[in-house]
Amino acid sequence: MKVRMNLELKDEPGTLIKALLPISKYGGNIVYIVHDREKKRANGNITVQISIEANTDQVRDIKKALEDDEIGILSIDEVKLIEDLAFIMIGHIVDTDIKDTIDRVDDTGYAEVIDLNLKMPNIKKESSARIIIRATGKDEMKKCVDLVNKIADEKDFVLIYPLMREMQHERD
Repeated sequence: MKVRMNLELKDEPGTLIKALLPISKYGGNIVYIVHDREKKRANGNITVQISIEANTDQVRDIKKALEDDEIGILSIDEVKLIEDLAFIMIGHIVDTDIKDTIDRVDDTGYAEVIDLNLKMPNIKKESSARIIIRATGKDEMKKCVDLVNKIADEKDFVLIYPLMREMQHERD
C-alpha cells in the first residue's frame, strides 16, 4: 500500500536522514519526498512530506521508530487510490460531452479520471481520447470498467482497453 506521511522536523543538519533511516530499516520504499526549508512552522520547524510503499506491519514499525526517535508525526494516512487503467475512446467524444463522461466516473466515489489526452483531427470527424482512470482497488476497477462500457454504449464510442488479468480468468 502507499502511505503518505507528514513529519515535523527541526531545521538542523541530519534531521531528514534521521527520519528516513526507519523507512529504510523496515523495508519501506520511498516514492517521493517534499522537503521545503523555506516554509517554516510557527515554532521554526519544517514539514516534510514523504510517500512510501509499505505493508501494514512495516508502517507500524516505522511509526514506532519515528516516535522513539522523537520525530514529530503530523499525519500518516493510506493512499487508497491504487489501480490505474488506460482506456482509448474513439467517436464523437467532444460532441457527446466529455465532461459528462469524466463526471460520471468521478462521481462513483471509488474512481477518478487522472489523465486525459484528446485528439481532434477535424470538428466534424470522430476524435479519440486516452483516459486514465484510477480506482481504489481491483473490484472497484472492475465496476469502473463496467461503467465505462455502459457510457461507451450510450455515446456510441469504440472502447479499447487492456483486459485485467482477473477479468480474463473469469471469461475463460
